Amino acid sequence: MSASRLGVGFIGSGFNARFHMLGWRGVRDADVLGVWSPNAKNAASAAALARSLDIG
Repeated sequence: MSASRLGVGFIGSGFNARFHMLGWRGVRDADVLGVWSPNAKNAASAAALARSLDIG
């Protein structure tokens, strides 16, 4: 069986997205591939959080 990874994206970059990113650390073989927000600065901040948690 080939190893495959699950990729997810977040719509929104507020508290709920950040809270779920913290929980996402416990999911094996999964990556956060993107974050969308109407506010580009907040989206960039949430994406940086995902990278710092080593999930994106």
